[in-house]
Amino acid sequence: MGAINFNDGPPYDRLDVASAAATATSDGVEIALTAYVFGQPAATVPFTILLDPAIARALAAQLGPAAETALRRLEGPG
Repeated sequence: MGAINFNDGPPYDRLDVASAAATATSDGVEIALTAYVFGQPAATVPFTILLDPAIARALAAQLGPAAETALRRLEGPG
């Protein structure tokens, strides 16, 4: 099976995600992702990241604008 590798330094390959969810817990904000990994056999791998609520709030404020900028860059001049 393929691996998700963050060891070689940026720029990383874009993570192909099948699903994503955020849930408030008594320990913080849990981000649950299911990512596609390619290899023999191809599969999906679930993983979870637990964030401090203040970090989650700061990230939430940045995600919308960052996503819009990335979409414009991916679409190219037009």
